[in-house]
Amino acid sequence: MAKLKKDTIVANAQAVEDIKAEIKQLYERMDKIIVETAPTILEHHDGQLIHDGKVVTVVDNFTDKDGQPKNVAFKAQAFRHFELKVENQ
Repeated sequence: MAKLKKDTIVANAQAVEDIKAEIKQLYERMDKIIVETAPTILEHHDGQLIHDGKVVTVVDNFTDKDGQPKNVAFKAQAFRHFELKVENQ
């Protein structure tokens, strides 16, 4: 492997930091959308909304398919309670 110049190393490290910042912003945006959307689907559509050939489902990562609590104590820090899943009907 070729030895990188210091300028290249610094530029690559900065690019990684920039990407991390962009990812953080995307996660924050995603969290805002989930917090805004999931309660409506859960309360008014029984956890699933069907519209224009798409099925939007709220996935509860803290309960299994039988409604029993999951042990999530050792999950990664970014583990979310709810997620939105979109599939074609």
